[in-house]
Amino acid sequence: MDALNCYPSIAPKTGQREAFMALAWGLRAAVREAGGTDELALELIEAHSPGVVDAAEYLKTEPYAIGSSKFFSDAYKLYGWRTKKGDPDPFENWPEPDDDQPDPVDEVGAKREEKAKAEAQPEPPRTNKVM
Repeated sequence: MDALNCYPSIAPKTGQREAFMALAWGLRAAVREAGGTDELALELIEAHSPGVVDAAEYLKTEPYAIGSSKFFSDAYKLYGWRTKKGDPDPFENWPEPDDDQPDPVDEVGAKREEKAKAEAQPEPPRTNKVM
């Protein structure tokens, strides 16, 4: 699994419990989504970080907020994982937001509000006075 190889190995008693939990739970979710078993996920985790002897204990917990997306997102953002060579990186040329430019969605919303206010106001009464 290419993404797993980007993660640094985690050593026991180094204050990396939270990082290991996110890795273990995210990897398990990715393995499950790919049709694998928890046993396969455990094998992968133990091979990746062999010093963590209680890895199986971590997999007994079912987290509700850490899934495969966290696993792949961290691999990408924190450790530089990219798709296999030859596959285009979907985020490579993604434009950075330009905060100086007005958001077109906001402009459209503002125009709709102005139009709604104008339509909601009654027209002044017309008089037939000639001046």
